[in-house]
Amino acid sequence: GTYKGDDGGTYPQKPCWYLDENFVAWPPLEATAMFATTRVEQQQEQMPPNCTEPTHPDCLNWVVNTDETFFIPDLEMFTLFIDHSMNAPRLGYTRNAYDMPGQLLGPNGPIDVCSYYPNNICPSYVSVGVQGQTDIIPLIAFLDAASV
Repeated sequence: GTYKGDDGGTYPQKPCWYLDENFVAWPPLEATAMFATTRVEQQQEQMPPNCTEPTHPDCLNWVVNTDETFFIPDLEMFTLFIDHSMNAPRLGYTRNAYDMPGQLLGPNGPIDVCSYYPNNICPSYVSVGVQGQTDIIPLIAFLDAASV
């Protein structure tokens, strides 16, 4: 099929690949950065028929058998584990996210992380600001909080 782009052009629709967290965030580049795959291009290549030794100059031009492009859908619904802590030594007060109540704030106030799911019902592992639970939110909520 095809789809109409924002520029009014018509483009071929590509198939989707549903990846888990181990592949959508591959390769891990930095401990404090996030890199997410949105498109995968895959080629299957074959050595030329006259190639007898891989280092021979006749072997430099491999033949492309297939060339496919896939898109990664629903990337915005991947979840993020947000961990934070605070320390006030003069007050003798130290807490981490698990111990503190709170909320995710956007430019227009609190963000309901469950509003991104059907019927506003969060999966059991998604929550933010609930004392005694970890803060796990969908990526789209984080982007909305940052006005991205």
